Amino acid sequence: GSGGGQLFGGLALWRAFKRNCTDFHFILLTDSDIDIPIEDPTLEIIRINIELKKLYSRDKQTMLYTMLKQLEPDLIIVDQVWFPLQPIIQDFKSLKIIFLRYTPSGWFKTPPLPDGRPRQFQPDNYDLVYNIEPSFQLDGAIEMPPVLGVHPDEVKAPEIIREAFSIPCDKKLALLAHAGYSGEMQQILEKADLDSEEYEIVSLDVLDEKNVSLFPLSHYMGGVDLAIGGCGYGFFYETLFYGMETIYIPQERGVGDQVWRFENNRTYSGPFDGADKMIVSILNYL
Repeated sequence: GSGGGQLFGGLALWRAFKRNCTDFHFILLTDSDIDIPIEDPTLEIIRINIELKKLYSRDKQTMLYTMLKQLEPDLIIVDQVWFPLQPIIQDFKSLKIIFLRYTPSGWFKTPPLPDGRPRQFQPDNYDLVYNIEPSFQLDGAIEMPPVLGVHPDEVKAPEIIREAFSIPCDKKLALLAHAGYSGEMQQILEKADLDSEEYEIVSLDVLDEKNVSLFPLSHYMGGVDLAIGGCGYGFFYETLFYGMETIYIPQERGVGDQVWRFENNRTYSGPFDGADKMIVSILNYL
């Protein structure tokens, strides 16, 4: 995906591998242009273009196919976006895994392609299919708790984020954290209507890496008194993980329906260890 959700989801799985496996090399293929301030010998990030115009016509000419052929990985893990891989996935001997969060049923079928026919998601292409969204029914999938970018061992001291933003001692820290479309952050802040005498309000685009000392943001949210944002997968479950007071203002997204997530899972109380459980499940399968 071109946003932050799948990129940070991949990093969550990489960290889970580090906690559960001593000998591995994790390669993250992404078309996101977000800079990741991590240097680690077990992690490699490779930027590719999805090349939509080649899909289902010149699939073996795509960067995705070429890179996978060069790498010949032992394991391919797909985060939600199944359709660029479907025409080529059987060319690889790798163990194949996909994990999915809530999406409307339309996500599992492409629009009509140049030959006039849509294509349907084929779960049989994968050795393991995981569902990582509570309350979402996905036939045949292995149920997992949410996959988070934070683990109990990674929670940082609460004073770090307060000091980073110079929050006065007599003020509460309200964090507006959002990764969305232009103008949405201001609209969310206006709807939240906070008392500036009580709260010091910090607006932070979670995709903005200007303050790399707080990367990833999810590790530092223990010092936040009030979080404000939409109901994107990461923000939603990470605030529930911390048990913090939060104002959720769901944004219309279509495929990633934030309204559905808020209505169905706002009382979810755990567990939150989906990343580790998924990796242990994969290692046991191997």
